Amino acid sequence: MKKPRIKNEDFEKLQAMARFQRFKTDFLGNPIEGCDAASFLSQNAEIFGREIYKFSAPDKSPFILDIGSNIGMSMIYFKYLFEGARIIGFEPDPMIFDLLVKNLRSFDITDSEIHNFACSDKEGNLSFKSNNADGGKITNEHGVAGLKTVKSVKASDFINEDVDLIKIDAEGSEYEILKDLEKKLPHVKQIFLEYHAFSVVESNLGPMLSMLEKNNFFYLIEH
Repeated sequence: MKKPRIKNEDFEKLQAMARFQRFKTDFLGNPIEGCDAASFLSQNAEIFGREIYKFSAPDKSPFILDIGSNIGMSMIYFKYLFEGARIIGFEPDPMIFDLLVKNLRSFDITDSEIHNFACSDKEGNLSFKSNNADGGKITNEHGVAGLKTVKSVKASDFINEDVDLIKIDAEGSEYEILKDLEKKLPHVKQIFLEYHAFSVVESNLGPMLSMLEKNNFFYLIEH
């Protein structure tokens, strides 16, 4: 993307900021709010610099599920890529969701559907551990200060037509989400899945890759 995204002086200010502080800046000519400058700059580099979510679609209004929308950088990018994109976004962290709402409004993205839910393989309530940035995650920990209860839904319930792209960035909940989506995978054309491995949790990477192979997906792994 050749269009300047952040002014040099704003970029330097963001680089100098301490972690986990709220900020406002201009991005692509629009005001944007965040809660952690380091996370924002990383998303800027990956999503708009390297364009890790770039994909092709048969028309200008692809249907996208954005699981883990965070403050909205991915949804803003999808709308930059396809102005007519139809997006359903999910973000479980209430504080982050508030920023998501503000940023989509700032970019005049009013035709997308966003939900303050976590996605999983079952409906109900789950414990959520926020890190006040882009690393909040569903957890089985108990008695930890600051845990929040969030509502979980099944993303498969939101699929009633072919899906051009599902993006999953869920900090460790990828397997549960993909397990729920398996029955709808024949209707999904492309998936971007960011896999998170934790030393205290058994790896589900093998079963996820097997699930994709079984449903005729070719996959590319990038470290």
